[in-house]
Amino acid sequence: MRDFVELGLQAGRVNDGFTNVSDILRRLGVIAPDGALTNAAAVAFYKAPSAYPGMKLGLLAGNDKLDIFDLQQEDLPLIQLLKRAEFFVVSNIGRRFVFGEPGMQRREIPEIPREAVREAVANALCHRDYTTGTAVEVNVYMDFVEVVSPASSPRATRRKTIWREETAASSSATRASCRRSSARERSSSTARASPASSGTATSRA
Repeated sequence: MRDFVELGLQAGRVNDGFTNVSDILRRLGVIAPDGALTNAAAVAFYKAPSAYPGMKLGLLAGNDKLDIFDLQQEDLPLIQLLKRAEFFVVSNIGRRFVFGEPGMQRREIPEIPREAVREAVANALCHRDYTTGTAVEVNVYMDFVEVVSPASSPRATRRKTIWREETAASSSATRASCRRSSARERSSSTARASPASSGTATSRA
């Protein structure tokens, strides 16, 4: 909740700093007349049940879901989910380094701007259908990042694709080159490891 208040102060949406939990909830209007927390408060400030994670983070080998490098499930409160998703995406895409900035410090610039990632994830979290137990998905593919906001029906599900422009054009060629190299290596290995009846190596190609 302190993070929420700090972000509100930075955006000019909150006038005063953190006082106590009850005061913040009251000022946000997320306490029902009977004193119970509203659904908005539960989503924003409490972890989701482990059986219904709020977000799934995936790192894929290609541009489909056939080969998965990493898959994580998060049940954090809303603001922490947003930060976690941004960190996950930026950590798994390309970055370039800029030197010579003031102070001679190295600055990392991700190939997809942090602002674009944050906006896509925030929209998915805010506009998703919370009546379903389906989590928001943030998937990092070879050429793009996809953010999926679940809905009660597949047709209503929102998908936001952010292309990795600096690598999309070359990744297909790189992948094809890697496949050709792998094929040559397998062929060469087969030739070395498959002795013929005469005792000499024979290629199966």
